[in-house]
Amino acid sequence: MRFSNLMQCFYPTDIAYPSLPSDIVDVTQADYDLAQSRKSGETLNVVSGKVVIVPAPAPTSAQLIAIYQQSAQTALSATDMTFVRIQEAITLGLVSATDAKVVAWITYRKNLRIEMKASVVGTLPTKPTTYPTGT
Repeated sequence: MRFSNLMQCFYPTDIAYPSLPSDIVDVTQADYDLAQSRKSGETLNVVSGKVVIVPAPAPTSAQLIAIYQQSAQTALSATDMTFVRIQEAITLGLVSATDAKVVAWITYRKNLRIEMKASVVGTLPTKPTTYPTGT
């Protein structure tokens, strides 16, 4: 087996390629097997003529913030049906909009919207564990 760091590609020795990249190196079967078992995000590099696995880079601050914001969006979306039921219960007069449980859900959703715009990674607000009467 052969490997090109430039192309990030393996080339079997039993195939006669018309041309190969200039940086091609021979790879042992053990190194090839190890390279094939690398984890997602890990890459390969050639060091001293040997293929080595390079760990995935740590996420950047911007990536971590984006993941956090998406988590807030997902949590908000997960409460959509609950909030429809709360609105319906208010409309039907089964519960007041000022009921503590209603206010807790409104506050939770409001705080998730704030976290969706966060510029730093924080802690998502705690989801209410009780539901208003009539929902």
